[in-house]
Amino acid sequence: MKLHPQKGVEAGAGWLARAATQSLIEEARLSPKPGLVDSRGNGAHHDLSLALMERSAHSLTPTFHALALQKLGTVRQTSRCVSW
Repeated sequence: MKLHPQKGVEAGAGWLARAATQSLIEEARLSPKPGLVDSRGNGAHHDLSLALMERSAHSLTPTFHALALQKLGTVRQTSRCVSW
């Protein structure tokens, strides 16, 4: 069975978007980071929390997806091979 090229691009873009979002969340949770928001607390920040940072990361997922679609679509158009 041969997959439609666009479906491969869509799957790859979804994977990249999820990976980018998860990377931001994991970095935010990384501890200890004295004075900075991490999984142990807000550090010196009164206006920022881990939950807010995680929501912010999730809000970027559609943008990461659109960027990946744009690039992967360009790669396909120039006949480069991308494997996942």
